[in-house]
Amino acid sequence: MSSPRIGNQRPPGGGGRLGFLGSVTLRFLFGSRGFSEGKSRRGSSFRRVRGGVIGITLSLIPLVVVFVVANGMISGITARYLETGSYHIQLVSRGRAGAETSRVQEEKALEYTQVIGAYREVQGLGLLAGGKGHNGVQIRGIDPQLYEKDRGFRRYMEVNAGEFNLEEPRSIVLGQNVANTLGLEPGDRVRVITARSDGSRGLLPKVSAFTVTGIVSSGYRELDALWVFMSSEDAMSVIPPGEAREIIGIKVMDPFSLDPQAGNLSFIDLPDSSTADRPGETPFIYRFRQGLDTDWRLYTWFDLERSQYMSFITTRNLLLFIMVLIVLVAAVNISSAMIMLVLEKQEEIAVLKAMGMPNSQLMAVFVAAGGITGTIGTVLGLSLGSLAAYNVNGIVRILEYIVNAAGYLKTRLISPRDVYIPFELFNPDFYLSSIPVNLHPADVLIMAGVSIMLSVVMSLLPARRAVRLDPISLLHRH
Repeated sequence: MSSPRIGNQRPPGGGGRLGFLGSVTLRFLFGSRGFSEGKSRRGSSFRRVRGGVIGITLSLIPLVVVFVVANGMISGITARYLETGSYHIQLVSRGRAGAETSRVQEEKALEYTQVIGAYREVQGLGLLAGGKGHNGVQIRGIDPQLYEKDRGFRRYMEVNAGEFNLEEPRSIVLGQNVANTLGLEPGDRVRVITARSDGSRGLLPKVSAFTVTGIVSSGYRELDALWVFMSSEDAMSVIPPGEAREIIGIKVMDPFSLDPQAGNLSFIDLPDSSTADRPGETPFIYRFRQGLDTDWRLYTWFDLERSQYMSFITTRNLLLFIMVLIVLVAAVNISSAMIMLVLEKQEEIAVLKAMGMPNSQLMAVFVAAGGITGTIGTVLGLSLGSLAAYNVNGIVRILEYIVNAAGYLKTRLISPRDVYIPFELFNPDFYLSSIPVNLHPADVLIMAGVSIMLSVVMSLLPARRAVRLDPISLLHRH
């Protein structure tokens, strides 16, 4: 005698159990004919859970965008600090090292396989006069070939006018903000004024004439707002003895591997410092430090930029925490949708229980329904969020255009004499002019996993409610 069927499905049990449970789950979600009555309910069930799908979708879009924008800003700003400012490692001279001593230390640094470049730099402060007035500047005396030799420096240091040429004596390259402030262009003559102490007579000024050969920008105003570049020989002649800071900037293959605490920008950051020769220091840095002459001190980029970098990371994590809370609230909608689904499917639940379906299988049906609902919302949300993230620069420009057009029109209509100040969503004084976009597949998988897990967890309460229904009373009622 053939086995009894529920609708056109075999009851649970045997090898077809998973297929049966999957069929029931899809029937509950996307509608079909009623089990006991022949009524068509196609589509009605999914309308119950549609709100949960939309909630998950809308909550994941800002999560992806915030994650990409925050990581893009942090990585972009940090990369500019490392490649154009602080280097990956700095060897700082305790006294006046000189060109020959620095050259010897550069050669020793290049013996390490991790090191890809070592460059001498002389730093100091001065006053730049010319054009529209004068401005305080940070003097950076570098290798005239640095722009050609260092790929990282060349990548992030954009030449906006002229060329990055320090080959000729008394040549100077200005940061974009300095050039704008003083109204300078390539070919202009400027004066660099420095001062030295002369015992009882106080400070004596020293004035040196230079010719502007180029204007550059790193894309981050706070970085190159005061920078002026000249050759290290010119810098040593301009900066008074005892006032110059002599360093050797070192570039390595992976700057984020220099300090276990630096980590990365992914969701999961578990740096392994167990292999370090001493706590908080990698083996490479330990060996490098041990091989240094006593006249030099070593600082990694993380030593120099720790406070700012960790401030960025903390701000990003706070934003992500808020976004995850929004996803959690959206997952609650799935719980509400599943409760409505249980109420709608009471008759079918009663039939399944009367036919002997165990409570564990019935519970699995509604948990799976919640998981499917969350998965649909997750796929849609991550897809739309990724699309928005990869086009975030265009979206920002469109938003700024709309806001500025509306603001300008309002100003002209209401206060024609007022001057409208354009709105900038990301002020270049504090942010990058263009947001780098970088979304790793592993991070997308983590977002998807969290979203689906929350959806499943929020389905447990409706599932428990379903298994507690009394089939006898429900069948009598219908």
